[in-house]
Amino acid sequence: MIKNIFYVLLLIGLTSCGFREGVTVADPAAYLAFGGNTTGAVVTIDRGVSFALDEGRGTTIESDSGEKEKNLAETHYKITPGKHRIQVMRNGVIVVDRELLIGDGTTRGISVP
Repeated sequence: MIKNIFYVLLLIGLTSCGFREGVTVADPAAYLAFGGNTTGAVVTIDRGVSFALDEGRGTTIESDSGEKEKNLAETHYKITPGKHRIQVMRNGVIVVDRELLIGDGTTRGISVP
C-alpha cells in the first residue's frame, strides 16, 4: 500500500515539473501622439525628460497626385501611465502646457499649434 502511494506521488511530481502556470503581464505603458506643426518643437515631460519632435518620426505617405507628404499624426512616444505635465516649446516659447492623466494602454493626442 505504501509502495503504491509512493509511486503515485512520484508520478504526480514528475508530470507536474514541466508545466508553467500563470499569466504573463506586460509592463504598463501609455502613449503620447503629437500632431500638427511639430517642426522645431521640443517636448518636456514632468520638467525633466526632453526630446525634439523631429519630422523623421512620422510616416511618409504618397498622395494621389504623386506628391510625398509627412503624416505626423502617427508620431507616438511611450510613457508610463499616470499624471504627467507635458510642455511643448518652439524657439524658446511654450506653445503647449498641459497636465494629463494617462491610463494604461491608452494614447493621448496632443496637437501642436
